Amino acid sequence: TPTDRLFAKFVAGKDALSITCEVNADGLVSKCEEILDSFSAKRYRNDFAWVDNMQVVTSKQL
Repeated sequence: TPTDRLFAKFVAGKDALSITCEVNADGLVSKCEEILDSFSAKRYRNDFAWVDNMQVVTSKQL
């Protein structure tokens, strides 16, 4: 759940973004720019720094 509810009510995704937010056709470009700025800022590291250390485990021995 995003901390800024004006940004979005729900955000999820790894390879693709899924977002629930209020936006109309005229504001779509602006919302996309806001999303890109937020992604580039890496603010998630303040609370979730560990997430960058996660890796997919493919070894069947583990």
